[in-house]
Amino acid sequence: MGASGWGRSSGLSLNLALAELGALALACGGIEFILFPREALASYPSLVLFPIIGLVYVAAGLLAWWRRPINRLGPVMVAAGYLLYASGLQDIENKGLIAIGLIFESVAFAAVLFLLHAFPSGRLDGKLSNWAMIAILVQVTVLQMPYYLFAPPGRLDVLSISDRPDLVNAGLVVQATVGMIVMVLNVAVLVPRWRQADPDHRRILGPLYVFGSLVLLVVPLATVIYPHIPVSTNLVVGGQLVAIGVVPVFFVLATFLGGFSRTGALEELAVALSSQAGAREALGPTLAAMLGDASAQVVYWLSHRGAYVDSNGREVPLALHDPRRAVMPVERGGQRVGAIVYDSTLLSGLGIVSSAAQMIGLVLDPEQLIADLRARELDLLSSRTRLVDAGDNDRIEFARNLHDGLQARLVVLGIDAQQIASKPDDARFVQQAAEKLRASIDAAASDVRQLARTMMPLTLTGGGLASATEDLIDRMPVPTKLTMDFSSGEIGSPIERTAYFVIAEALSNAVDYNHATEVELSVRQIDGRLEIEVVDNGEHPFQEHLGPRLRSVADRIDASSGTMQIDSYRGRNELRVSLPS
Repeated sequence: MGASGWGRSSGLSLNLALAELGALALACGGIEFILFPREALASYPSLVLFPIIGLVYVAAGLLAWWRRPINRLGPVMVAAGYLLYASGLQDIENKGLIAIGLIFESVAFAAVLFLLHAFPSGRLDGKLSNWAMIAILVQVTVLQMPYYLFAPPGRLDVLSISDRPDLVNAGLVVQATVGMIVMVLNVAVLVPRWRQADPDHRRILGPLYVFGSLVLLVVPLATVIYPHIPVSTNLVVGGQLVAIGVVPVFFVLATFLGGFSRTGALEELAVALSSQAGAREALGPTLAAMLGDASAQVVYWLSHRGAYVDSNGREVPLALHDPRRAVMPVERGGQRVGAIVYDSTLLSGLGIVSSAAQMIGLVLDPEQLIADLRARELDLLSSRTRLVDAGDNDRIEFARNLHDGLQARLVVLGIDAQQIASKPDDARFVQQAAEKLRASIDAAASDVRQLARTMMPLTLTGGGLASATEDLIDRMPVPTKLTMDFSSGEIGSPIERTAYFVIAEALSNAVDYNHATEVELSVRQIDGRLEIEVVDNGEHPFQEHLGPRLRSVADRIDASSGTMQIDSYRGRNELRVSLPS
């Protein structure tokens, strides 16, 4: 499947998966709301915010995931939404659901920290971020365990193994200590990152970092403080959930309205390109995911073919006639090495595509080499097929010539001989018929020699390439200048045969197709290679009138690891062939 086919297939699969996640989130939120006890909702209306805030996270995450599929921010926000659903289960009158709610009560805070530290690239950068992430995961999972394992009797004691208030308090102290360590690491990561940002991004990052950090600090702290102040539980829980719920909205707005979409996308591409060659994703799918354009693909320029090919080595015609398709050249050192083909209607500017082209140009060597090798492999397979077809066509033509030419002559000869045999006493008739028979036999023998010369000339098998080439020149109908400088003994028989057919078909092509009146032929042995050059003054360029037999010879050249170059000017055609000798 080509790159564009992959893009359509993967794009549809992703959209379907995201739609299913969204439908599941709606179903989970609705079911959770239905399962909330009516009396609990009457006493604590803020409980309804659990499924609502969970849905906000899921919606924001699905949007980010859809726009930037290879970025982790979207999946993390979706996961945080489902964790919030799980946290709300502790208010449902079912022991199993209460247990799930207690275990996942605070895990969503780890997602908030990840969003802060991974924004906008979607990955944690640096040891401090990784340590902070490990610390908060320990805080919200391991250090949360004393809270429900040693809980006092009541509706939340479903996982309690012993009523140990001392262990609960000790756990809270350790948990608070680890929380302070997390906040210190958080400040150590975010402050330098804010300082290194450009002024435009600082105006976005500042409020984002401050608000996210306050959520991490104040929301858990409020749970500890509010019993000691005259504030209703309903108000505190509602405020906590609203603060948590605003976080994904801030991140989505910062990503798409604060100029971070392009920055994050390029960082994602840089990470993909910097991975080891064996583990690196295909450039086309990576680029398509980064640009949000399923049809985007990277094509590779092969100068020796003068064409673009895809990663499978297949030639790609650039549809420049389609106004929706655009091409961004990829260059390295001022040399064309590839291009990005994309849907211009999906991108508002050239900046991100141009930046991606510059980044790809720096690392395109391995992919371009692989595409080149695959293209050569396809060419080889194609040339082998054409060689088989050409051989079959030659045999068919040979059989037709034998049937229509030589066989017809032999039939006539048989009739003439029968006539001579029927009038043995007519000496004059016998003499004339015998002379006619002898002329017909000579003509038939000439046809046999011509057929043999067509298949494999005796001058080549007996006298070598030099003798066979001189014989070709002698039979040329137009003036032909010959220059030869090689030793037949140093050239292998397969190369001699290939060279002969190249020369024979090139000379025939010059006269029959180019309508040349003068031809020059040069055959030289230079640095271990046999260099053949045919120049004519034909009125038709080679590219427009390349004879079918010369095309089959080009396949023989490819099979011999040779090269062929054609240049046509006004009144001058040049064919150069280089073969290993």
